[in-house]
Amino acid sequence: MSVAAEAAYDGPAAPFTLAELVQREHVEQLLTEAFAHLDLAEVFLDQIAESPLVATLATRFVGRLVSEVVATNRAVAEKIPGVGSLVSLGSNMAGKVVGAADKQFEALLGDTAGKGATFAMRRLNKVAVETLRDPAAQQAALQVFDLYADTPSAAEATGSETGRTCTGSPT
Repeated sequence: MSVAAEAAYDGPAAPFTLAELVQREHVEQLLTEAFAHLDLAEVFLDQIAESPLVATLATRFVGRLVSEVVATNRAVAEKIPGVGSLVSLGSNMAGKVVGAADKQFEALLGDTAGKGATFAMRRLNKVAVETLRDPAAQQAALQVFDLYADTPSAAEATGSETGRTCTGSPT
């Protein structure tokens, strides 16, 4: 086991490309099989949604995503004369309403907040699986392979001998 760990830690002895490891046709077959069994992914995602910690992390992820979109929209709106103050006023009012609603909601539900996070994660899972069911998803995954198939491994790309980005030795 230590030999495998050292080999994984040290990286490849010589640079290589993804196309040298696996043929495009094999990637295409693998993707076809994976996308044909999205029902298994859905079941798996629903099972991990039962973990309160995982559900909380998923909820935070969505919250951060929404916050970024709102911040970007606010920044664009502030560049338009007169619109920035309206957006700011609307955001402040919405923030107060949401803040008050959150306090009442938490008081009402108490320890069921974890169930709310689980519900939110299940909704996120459904969105993810439905996105993967889009016919363009498989082609997008294959396109990622095509984009990086001829890119050299980390050893050549970083100019280092081992391709390592961390220091120390494996334990």
